[in-house]
Amino acid sequence: MVIPDHAVVIELDHIVVAARRLGEGVDWIEDRLGVRPDPGGTHDGFGTHNALLRLGDDVYLEVLAPDPAQPRPTRPRLFGLEDEICRSLLVHGPSLLHWVVRTRDLPGAIAALVGCAGNPEAVLGIASHMRRGDLSWTLTIRPDGARPPDGLPSVIDWGEAPHPCARLPDRGVVLEQLNVEAPNATVSALALLRDPRVVITRRERSTLVARLRSPSGAAVVLR
Repeated sequence: MVIPDHAVVIELDHIVVAARRLGEGVDWIEDRLGVRPDPGGTHDGFGTHNALLRLGDDVYLEVLAPDPAQPRPTRPRLFGLEDEICRSLLVHGPSLLHWVVRTRDLPGAIAALVGCAGNPEAVLGIASHMRRGDLSWTLTIRPDGARPPDGLPSVIDWGEAPHPCARLPDRGVVLEQLNVEAPNATVSALALLRDPRVVITRRERSTLVARLRSPSGAAVVLR
């Protein structure tokens, strides 16, 4: 596989906080930041729903949880929400689970992130079209529903739709830094992501930590 050149643009899009119940996740964020995420919507067919909080002009936080109003999906829920590792993690409360980058060149971004390390479908997933009302997007989703390995992000293309931040009110919360610890191959793959807010460090095990500034000016760490 040929890795695309520097013309491929990959940008930070959003971070994902997972919870067993959406209300629990929304309360968890409000307790820490002093503001309540705004209602999002449902992911029909995936069995999830969300709430959203703007973190700047181009990045937001998504609270994601199983949607009890939907029939149990025939496919795995998004981002491995119900796999054994995630269920064990969420027993202790909501947690920063995942991150998503955006691009206008989805095939090129997938190739750049996967490189020669493996099959793109198996690593990042299939480019899957999703829609809610007048909002539509394409997201990489693995067939097994799991998150990409080794700290790699999922990839989204909003197409011609406006970015969610354009619709979300500014609650005064700002993402200051996202720390991604990941193995060497992932660090190399993310070389195209040039964002001073994202700090990528080589570690054997992958972890994700976000530092936000609340409306009061206090620094809040999510992990």
